[in-house]
Amino acid sequence: MLDSTLLAFTGAILIVGLLFFVILSRRKRFKIHPSNGRFVSSDMQLGAVPTFRRTLPQLSNELARVRRYNRPLTLIVLRIESDQLLLDLKRSLVAETGNGSVSSYHNIMQTIQLVFSLVGSILSESLRESDIATYDVSNNQYVILLPESDLTQATQTVRRLKKLLFKRTAGHLVAGIAQFPSDGLIIEDLVRKAVEECTQRSHEKVYNQRKQIDR
Repeated sequence: MLDSTLLAFTGAILIVGLLFFVILSRRKRFKIHPSNGRFVSSDMQLGAVPTFRRTLPQLSNELARVRRYNRPLTLIVLRIESDQLLLDLKRSLVAETGNGSVSSYHNIMQTIQLVFSLVGSILSESLRESDIATYDVSNNQYVILLPESDLTQATQTVRRLKKLLFKRTAGHLVAGIAQFPSDGLIIEDLVRKAVEECTQRSHEKVYNQRKQIDR
């Protein structure tokens, strides 16, 4: 009787340990940011794209340089429409299978992981050496500084990045652009202005999609 109880207890410990290992490994692959609930790849936080906070002194130094020599500079904020991608994939899988099964959920998660993992490489391949790409972990967005670029050139850069991401992953980017000095004199002000434009574009896109559905 004692041996069977001990055996059952040992088995329970092994099962709990296995479950803990599985949960921990999944949390390492994906983190859900508490402020917006979006999926954030830990690889992107530690990958080729440095964090915004760590790169802020470099961004400020570059801004001081263009101010000193009266040169153009723009700042771009990029956000991935992961929530919309998740919804679109969910609808597609439900239409095909008739239900939102566990396997469908895993397929969606793998696609979102692919989108996040490719953004860093796309930025590295597409931007100039003088451009500075950073990842703002707390706000789940990319902040890119474009020295020697005016508004027209920044708009062209955004279009190119959008096409590349959609071509590789079918994911969508929402972008906001701020121009120095008209939109701000320090990095934080430029980011704030670009975020406002990015948010406005997101709302406009959702509004237009709802109008099409209502027709």
